[in-house]
Amino acid sequence: MGSITTWARLEPHSRTTGMEAGLEMRVHDPLWMLTRQWQFGEFQGEDTGSPVWTRVSGATSPIATYLAGPVDGHKSEHVQDYSPDTPLEYLVEAERLAAADVMAANGRLAVEAGQHFLRLLGSSLADTHRAVLLKDYAIEPLTAAARVETDPDTVSFMDLVARRAIDGATLLIAIRDLSPDEAAKALEFDPADGDTAADAIKQWKAWCERMIGRVASKTEERSAWNPERMEYACAVAAPDGTANGQTVLAAPEYSGGHLDWFSFDVMSKAQLERSPTVPRSKLAAATLPTRLALRGMPSNRLWEFEDAEVRFGSIEAGPTDLARLLLVGFLLEYDNDFFSIPLEADAGTLVTIDGVTITNTFGDEIRAQPFAEKEWRLFTLSTDAAGGSMASTLFLPTVLGQHLAGAPLEQVDLVRDEMANIAWAIEGTVQSASGRPLSRHEADQARRQRETGDRRAEEGTLAYQLDTWSSTRPEFWIPLVPEQVAPTDAVTRLACYDPHGDSRGQLLSERRGGAWLYVYANEIPRNGVKVTRARQYARWYDGAVFSWVGREKRLGRGGASSGLRYDVITVVPPSD
Repeated sequence: MGSITTWARLEPHSRTTGMEAGLEMRVHDPLWMLTRQWQFGEFQGEDTGSPVWTRVSGATSPIATYLAGPVDGHKSEHVQDYSPDTPLEYLVEAERLAAADVMAANGRLAVEAGQHFLRLLGSSLADTHRAVLLKDYAIEPLTAAARVETDPDTVSFMDLVARRAIDGATLLIAIRDLSPDEAAKALEFDPADGDTAADAIKQWKAWCERMIGRVASKTEERSAWNPERMEYACAVAAPDGTANGQTVLAAPEYSGGHLDWFSFDVMSKAQLERSPTVPRSKLAAATLPTRLALRGMPSNRLWEFEDAEVRFGSIEAGPTDLARLLLVGFLLEYDNDFFSIPLEADAGTLVTIDGVTITNTFGDEIRAQPFAEKEWRLFTLSTDAAGGSMASTLFLPTVLGQHLAGAPLEQVDLVRDEMANIAWAIEGTVQSASGRPLSRHEADQARRQRETGDRRAEEGTLAYQLDTWSSTRPEFWIPLVPEQVAPTDAVTRLACYDPHGDSRGQLLSERRGGAWLYVYANEIPRNGVKVTRARQYARWYDGAVFSWVGREKRLGRGGASSGLRYDVITVVPPSD
């Protein structure tokens, strides 16, 4: 015969997910708890000696050589000596373009260069020779056709300086391959003023080299910018202690903005074509260890008032939130078991720690070893597949703490158009001829308004169109068509076909190994990427000023739709 059995069960159940009550450590008799600790021998820890002295031995290797671009395929002339007087961001990001080309595309900079040349000549010589220079090197006015296609800001600027200011681009082209004395004669200076003019020309060329770009017409420097990846690549090398040996650190995927030690990986099998000549030096230091502190950490003494900056009790953790529970438990139980050892090292060096000997309060000397495997170490340089352990190596690069960045001079969005099954390079902003940022969307709208006006669509016959490419595609939307490099290549690259010359910026005009720009497909995720060019300004530790135009690659804000359609019927207006 069946029966129904019931019973009541008592079980603990937490009403809240907070851990504040468990961390309050409420007691009614502190003396009783201290007595129990004494009974259990918690005050007789013979193996709990604290470190009181440390000795560190190792070696420091200064960074002596620098390579712009990837390590593969470089030559000895591409490797240059490196000095810690220059920040790495400036070396990597600064554009190495021809000064004449930069000024030809930036009229405002060309005028500034011409004005600076007059200042170097001096007031008296500039007043007497200015008319002679304007005769051959003046800013030319815009033609009627160019005025229609040029933005209003550039038109106003060119009208202001035309035939009134010296064009630095044409002036530099005329004298860049001449010596200062020959350039003074070519510019028709009087023999009595030849020395003054030659000195001014020499200073002006140095100024152009420092502030604008390279002056020599045939000199080409290897650039760190890779247009196929839209990111930087560079490498540095330091001596490793063996004969002509070196440790190569490469940053193959630097996106711009801030360069630091975590951007570099150790290339175990790579070697730069020129070995560092700076010797390696030994490192020996003895110092007091310092207890590692963190915000909100518990006090060392029981019932001592603690800092209220961080409240671990307000942290909520569910029954399955083990990671948060382990983090809080580690901070509460093992925070006072870690110490830091202050070690002085120069910036721009690779520090290798050979051994750390610790002396505790009982006089015991213990040699410290790395406590974690390679996959669990922090602040350790990554190595390639064939690389060894770099657990005891620290890299201190000469990088900027902070710097100022101006408004983007150029912006390109690389996006995917899933509806049209194509990728696009959208030039949102380019640098106009006056040197100011120009919105290509506004320029395209102005062009369409000039061409169509307020004309309305007329009724007509129906016609079939394979696609709406010519009618709906903005001119600043440049298509990226998939193209396989080789049958065995697993990476597809996107070819930037630009038959009508729609690209007007610098980012899409730098092309390698062909007539088109190629961008690898894996560099454009579903969210897209945004690439910008902007002026950068920084002050170094010795007060030196560095100014350059740098680039930065960031994650985009999703895909885009160009409105491109296939197999459509359109209305063709009747002919008159």
